[in-house]
Amino acid sequence: MTSEMVFVSGLIILMIIVLLIDRFRAEWVVFMALIVLLLSGVLEPLEAARGFVNEGVWTIGLLFIIAGVIERSGVMTRVVERLLRGAGAGSVRGLVIRLLAPAAGASSFLNNTPIVVTLVPVVRKWCNRHGVSETKLLIPLSYVTILGGTVTLIGTSTNLVVDGLLREAEMQGFGFFQLAIVGVPITVVGLVYVALIGWRLLPEKRAGRKRRKRGGRREKVGTSRGKELDGWIALGLLGAAVGLVALGLVPMLVAVASVVVLLLVAHVLKVGEVIRTIPWQILILVSSAIGVGLAMSKSGLADWVAVHVLAVAAPLGMFAVIVALYLLTNLFTELMTNVAAAVLMLPIGLEMARVLGVDPIGFAVVIAIAASASFVTPIGYQTNLVVYQACGYRFVDFVKVGLPLSVVVMLVTSGVVYWVVV
Repeated sequence: MTSEMVFVSGLIILMIIVLLIDRFRAEWVVFMALIVLLLSGVLEPLEAARGFVNEGVWTIGLLFIIAGVIERSGVMTRVVERLLRGAGAGSVRGLVIRLLAPAAGASSFLNNTPIVVTLVPVVRKWCNRHGVSETKLLIPLSYVTILGGTVTLIGTSTNLVVDGLLREAEMQGFGFFQLAIVGVPITVVGLVYVALIGWRLLPEKRAGRKRRKRGGRREKVGTSRGKELDGWIALGLLGAAVGLVALGLVPMLVAVASVVVLLLVAHVLKVGEVIRTIPWQILILVSSAIGVGLAMSKSGLADWVAVHVLAVAAPLGMFAVIVALYLLTNLFTELMTNVAAAVLMLPIGLEMARVLGVDPIGFAVVIAIAASASFVTPIGYQTNLVVYQACGYRFVDFVKVGLPLSVVVMLVTSGVVYWVVV
């Protein structure tokens, strides 16, 4: 290893340790690492700023703006109320199926984080009214939206970032449904697992049934008809944009930017709401992580890691190489965040593909899926953090229900990529 490689690897290890301590906000930890790389001369100013103009980063921000309109409209609340109407506490498995299958489908076309943020209070309120244990539903909700997000290009920020980095490297990015070849099987497997086994491994926290008093103030559900109409307009425009992208008529960034402009022109969206809805912390984290990933490539560290991983895995065959790449990416995800893991691992995966002489898209698919598939800890993915903070889960709850799912998803992903993609 050169002195620059030692410096970059030491900085990344320190960054991971600080993230694990969880005393400071993740976006500022990664941003400070980027500043150190800039001040030390490892990165030039334009290289350090590359992540802030990345196509995937801008697409993420615009999708959150559209999702914010839908969230504020109350459309999702009404949908959940209809899905669970008439359901009782008798069969948790039935509730899991009625709620989680549609949630997984929705997260394929809407970013999964806003979906979970919107659904958690609605589900908790329903559970409280009907005496159902909310702890049986919320971790499964997070897991299936993560899996559903792997089906399309826009389902999760990880897919968008990897796609943006591939295009930045002048390679072919993902097609809109290209990831579905892996995303659909793992989503189906995940739904079956949480419906039959997963919810049983979670603790019981039965909510008390609330009594309704006569003459009491009726609980207001949903929002005004005008707001709900705004939500349906946003959904319709997003659906049209997705259709155009899927047909290959317009790029993703152009499509979602056009939707935001149309929402502003139609007065469905206000400029002030745009500023408040943009997830600045996520955009700073993603943009900074891209710079750190670039430093790995520029310093030669990515090549060094790729060579040593291949030295261990390659003699065991291509399937072992794919599993090793998945495991390394997934470990980074559980320790840091999904986007940071994807950005750090993509240069390694591309170098491994170059050395082996295989199509790099297959390895990019493995990294995108493995970076999203955070089930063992609450810190690896935003949706896990949302339910962790909302419901009083313990860290070990994620380990108990998430570890078997993580193993199954790894095997299915590696098998599909081995037989179909690579």
